[in-house]
Amino acid sequence: MKLLLENWRKYLNEGEAEDQFNIGSIIMGEFVTEDDRHIVIVKALDGPVAFYRSTGTGTGKWTKGMYLPFSGVSPDGPGRGSQFWFAKMSPGHPQSGEKSSKVPKEGSEFDRIGKYLGAKYGTGGTGSRADEFMNSIGYKSSEELGIKASPIFGNPLYDAMATNLFLQKWGALGALGDKYQWWGIDEIEGMKAEKK
Repeated sequence: MKLLLENWRKYLNEGEAEDQFNIGSIIMGEFVTEDDRHIVIVKALDGPVAFYRSTGTGTGKWTKGMYLPFSGVSPDGPGRGSQFWFAKMSPGHPQSGEKSSKVPKEGSEFDRIGKYLGAKYGTGGTGSRADEFMNSIGYKSSEELGIKASPIFGNPLYDAMATNLFLQKWGALGALGDKYQWWGIDEIEGMKAEKK
């Protein structure tokens, strides 16, 4: 009986974030990176857009936990330590904020979606991981591609490839109008696992 009541309470609370932000059902898909960044593809007015939960390491602690829009993982990031950079909004994007271009302007569509996702997921969130997603779409594993994981850094290349292919699957790769290179899109063509 207790389990039944807990499930019923969860069912009643599921719509709270949607009701609070008057958004409705906009979630298209979820993904979790190797370093536990939660990524959600949502239906925005101009089409699918990816949002990730910020770790607060790039811009500062004030963005930690925020869901921010991004276009994919690129080697074109600013600075030397940005080989696997999450390509965020540029300062010229119409929804870009003033304090930081990656944080949406207060009251904009992306701002409302980000706040909705924060209320809905908090610090949680589920979704497929790189190896699960790549297997589900018929791509080779990192071992089959010869991409070795580091005991310290994990496997950021394979994770970046999977993230970008996940965004591409939902039509969100490059959705912010960026002209970057995307890990795994050019490199992985022709690397699909052979059908048995």
